[in-house]
Amino acid sequence: MSDFTEKAIKNAFIKLLSERPFPSVKVKDVVRECGINRNSFYYHFRDLSSLFEEIIRDECENAVRCAPAPVSLKDAYLRLLGVFYSYRASILNVFRSGDRAAFEHYTRRALRFARETANAENDEKTYIYETLALGHIILWLHSGAVSDPRVKFSEMCEHII
Repeated sequence: MSDFTEKAIKNAFIKLLSERPFPSVKVKDVVRECGINRNSFYYHFRDLSSLFEEIIRDECENAVRCAPAPVSLKDAYLRLLGVFYSYRASILNVFRSGDRAAFEHYTRRALRFARETANAENDEKTYIYETLALGHIILWLHSGAVSDPRVKFSEMCEHII
């Protein structure tokens, strides 16, 4: 039952987040959407920010878990970009919410997770990949997140790395 409730909370939150900006989504909206009470929400999640972080982390883990091992740093970032593309409406609403510090926090954590998954060294090449991925994500969101960000990221990697 606990897994069912957690999944219902996540699905309700993603649905609401795809419809409106992050600050407009409240816990009361999420619990109403999935038909639970506030205590059930707080049993599973500290707040909406921790819920969003967990969704992104879980989706990144799932994307990487499906990859044949070992995963290169480029492939790990491509899988992360695939997650961002799948949830682009929600991520775009977080990005447009005006809380750039929160957005950067979520994105950098996701990039760090991808880097750790690839067991990448903390060297200049890793820094270049991470900077390229972060900059590309920001520009992609500024342009409306229409196209698949993996295509351009792959092209850029071929030209500079």
